[in-house]
Amino acid sequence: NTMTDSTILLEDVQKMKDKGEIAQAYIGLKETNRSSALDYHELNEDGELWLVYEGLKQANRLLESQLQSQKRSHENEAEALRGEIQSLKEENNRQQQLLAQNLQLPPEARIEASLQHEITRLTNENLYFEELYADDPKKYQSYRISLYKRMIDLMEQLEKQDKTVRKLKKQLKVFAKKIGELEDIIVLLDGGDFT
Repeated sequence: NTMTDSTILLEDVQKMKDKGEIAQAYIGLKETNRSSALDYHELNEDGELWLVYEGLKQANRLLESQLQSQKRSHENEAEALRGEIQSLKEENNRQQQLLAQNLQLPPEARIEASLQHEITRLTNENLYFEELYADDPKKYQSYRISLYKRMIDLMEQLEKQDKTVRKLKKQLKVFAKKIGELEDIIVLLDGGDFT
């Protein structure tokens, strides 16, 4: 009977995946060993005590193996998160450098550069979310719709900026022409004949 109990226990432990279940099984195992009121002489005569002991050792090895596996998994996850933090820091530094460069540009170029930068950022974000939502097409599709809306808004802003720049250039030409005409009038007035 005890032999089959240890075999069942071992099979149950092998099925455990959750670390809470494993910890609970280990605590239960310790309690069983402490509170057992079996007649050890009777067990030992049949050789079952040795088999139970071997079964418990095997169960402990299995628990330890699963604990080590979970520890490695946690360490791998922590390393991946550290890598992600590092890449975010690098992206942040790159963004700050671009911002510093953009502040040195003339206003028209600054607007165009910032819009171009935003389009590039959205493209990179799209690649990131494509990987993130690879297993959930509906979430990815929803994200892409919102991304396209933002890109369309940016393109419309860029188009408006282009129209404004063209309009301002035309006005500048008109004002330059008027200034030229006024200079001609001043030259005529300064050196002109008033007879």
